[in-house]
Amino acid sequence: MIRGIGVDIVSVDRINAAMKREGFLERILTPQELSLDLVAMRVASRWACKEAIYKALGGGIKWQDLSIVNDTNHAPLIIWHRDLAEFGEIKIHVSLSHERENAVAVAVVESVK
Repeated sequence: MIRGIGVDIVSVDRINAAMKREGFLERILTPQELSLDLVAMRVASRWACKEAIYKALGGGIKWQDLSIVNDTNHAPLIIWHRDLAEFGEIKIHVSLSHERENAVAVAVVESVK
């Protein structure tokens, strides 16, 4: 059963400007994400994905609670750095996309039971 859906779109230029501010990347990205090739489009995609997940869950998470990396097929993979028991038994599906000006993400929270 679907429990929540979230979507977010962000301007790549806005994220590019923010990346120049001291501490911005360390605030929104985990150490695992900071090890990636940090071009603005990649950072914008992760911003949008974390925002979409936050919306799908109805809040209750912080930037550092999860990493968005790629699996062996280059699909987005969520790695959690906290216990999600408060949300029940769930699975979260995400899709990311970007083009020159914008990055967008959709998250769907599914009940496992």
